Amino acid sequence: MLYGIGTHANQDAWIVVLISMLGGMSLILLYCWLLKLFPDATLFHMFENVFNKYLAKIISFLYVLYFAIIASHVIGDITTLTSLYILSETPPIIIEIIITLIAMYGVFLGIETFARFGILVFIFIVPLIFFFFIGPILSNQANFEQLLPILENGWRPIFKESFPLIFTNPFGEIIVFLMIIPYVTNNQKVLPVALLSMLSIGILFLTITVTNIVTIGPKFIEISLYPTIQAIRGINILNFIQRVEGLAVFLFLILNYMKIMIFLFAAATGANIVFKTNNYRKYIIPISIVVFILSHLSIQDVVLHLYIDTHIVPYAIGLPFELGFVILALGVYYIKELLKIDKKPKAVK
Repeated sequence: MLYGIGTHANQDAWIVVLISMLGGMSLILLYCWLLKLFPDATLFHMFENVFNKYLAKIISFLYVLYFAIIASHVIGDITTLTSLYILSETPPIIIEIIITLIAMYGVFLGIETFARFGILVFIFIVPLIFFFFIGPILSNQANFEQLLPILENGWRPIFKESFPLIFTNPFGEIIVFLMIIPYVTNNQKVLPVALLSMLSIGILFLTITVTNIVTIGPKFIEISLYPTIQAIRGINILNFIQRVEGLAVFLFLILNYMKIMIFLFAAATGANIVFKTNNYRKYIIPISIVVFILSHLSIQDVVLHLYIDTHIVPYAIGLPFELGFVILALGVYYIKELLKIDKKPKAVK
């Protein structure tokens, strides 16, 4: 959400968010369908049950790389953001090292620890998000006429922006939670909780998108690297509450730190399953080194990093890993079930 969603749809970007939210909910139904077939199993164990041993290992190892790549791009995102707005004199590599080490420490402590941290973060960020939404309105920065005209250029730019975004970043990345399901005490509640979470996230993104449009305008959003930060920068309440973009950057840092820990945990847990060992912690350091290297390479050129995030990752990584392999697994499972039925001996009359 750092770069905005559907920015090329101009004032209709909020419609892109709505369509993408529906796509995200359909992905949740797809993942829960797979989970219903294999309860209490991680994504990798599901693959082992569907594919043959060698193909399952190959696909699972590719997912380890996928989780590592996503973690590296998130580190790159917040390193760039921090360098621009907070630590402009600090070498980016130092910021990357600090972020990676903190994430490693969190994963070493275990999933329960950073899950509790996530609850504390949620309690803290809700009032902040509300303030960032209401702040531009109280500052007389909002111009709701910038939402008009609706569908000025028809549906084509909206559909162009919606796909493959409707099935990938950021909503498709919830596939990572299929690596955490075995740690859930009552997975019968996964579907309603997941749908409610997706609805909440969608409303949050919709709120941010509308706020950006009415505050800084669709044209500026399209050329801005961080439109949300720019919108928040304009908050000025009674010439007293102003220059609060530092709080927004801090909020993005905390949220993305949680995301890095989740993907790093998924990569380490996945490697533990692939190599049939009994301690995921032994993989945290080597995977973190790979993540750090990928992150450092990706931020050498900020424009290239942004291009990869928005034009390559959704197609080359998002579609196959967040949709393709899941559909393939379901297809193979039901083909096998049909073959089992066909092979059953028929009753002799």
